Amino acid sequence: MDTILIWAKILRNIDRVTQHKRIQGTKAVILAEERKAKRIENQKKQQEFDFEFGEKAVPIDEQPFNILHDWKFTRFAGIFLYQIVLFGNNQWLKLVMGYFGSAYKIFLVFLLMATRNIKSIEQLKNANLKEAGLILGLNKLPSKKGVWQWFYAACNMRRSIFLCESFFKQQLRCGLVGVYQWFTDGHLLPYTGNQKVHSGFNTQRKMMMPGQTNMVTCDISGRIVDFQIQEGKGDLKTHIVELKKNWEQELTEIPFMVFDREGYGAPFFNTLIENKVPFVTWEKHVDSKKPKELDDDRFTKSFEMNNKNYRIFEGEKTFTLEQNGKTQTFALRKIYLWNQTSNRRTCGLAWHGMPAYP
Repeated sequence: MDTILIWAKILRNIDRVTQHKRIQGTKAVILAEERKAKRIENQKKQQEFDFEFGEKAVPIDEQPFNILHDWKFTRFAGIFLYQIVLFGNNQWLKLVMGYFGSAYKIFLVFLLMATRNIKSIEQLKNANLKEAGLILGLNKLPSKKGVWQWFYAACNMRRSIFLCESFFKQQLRCGLVGVYQWFTDGHLLPYTGNQKVHSGFNTQRKMMMPGQTNMVTCDISGRIVDFQIQEGKGDLKTHIVELKKNWEQELTEIPFMVFDREGYGAPFFNTLIENKVPFVTWEKHVDSKKPKELDDDRFTKSFEMNNKNYRIFEGEKTFTLEQNGKTQTFALRKIYLWNQTSNRRTCGLAWHGMPAYP
């Protein structure tokens, strides 16, 4: 507050010193009117949004921001920052309207919920529907019952899978996500309703419970590359193989697939090798005593990550697989990892399309 008062005094003193240099009389009035007219013109330009959706499936009277109004107060004004990026740079709304037509409105509600941390449609009853609809370009949001009608109208069209594929493809083509390492893991979406659904494993509660699994693939920066909601526990192995098949035409080279111990197994490793998919994962069933017995001098390479010091060295692990009455062997790179900060040791496995060398 003291700083504000100091700057206010400085500005007042500047006004007194420069007052005699200002234009006096009729000329000052003319300049003031010109500035006012220019300010009003700028305000009108800012009010008249031209997003150029160009979707014939959506009538003009149902497109967003089709009603011109004076400036109005809304406590949801921060959402407009997200709209500028989504509507302008990413053409997100044009993509949604292309698949869902007039049912696009529910996606604007989802945008409101995501930016305001509203967990469910039921919680929309606590939001000011007039102010929320104003910033979303819909003039006013309907009641909770009306929002549910929008939701089911979009669901019945069954086009979400095509929308996701187009969005993921656009990200890859425009370089919005990384294409060198992809990290895949499943996250449980619990279900608490009355219907019978498959069960998945909740790692936080360490128990099986009803729900679906959101199989998510991210790049090294945590940006979502692809996701798929699967029933019950989900199938990580199939999902990783499908990633390569779905997006190899959009990629110059196949990314390294990184996954946890759920994907461990000789048959799955062999499938990845046959499909020429490089991968990295943890080794399963590691005897904690054996890595501790290794000489410290064997860990020749060192690095630092997340303020922790690590040392590693590489070896080789051979797997034997029996298929159609034939025995097949293949080798993977085995990385011995020593976390010097916590003094713990473990192992990882990797394959990058070339023979492994110790």
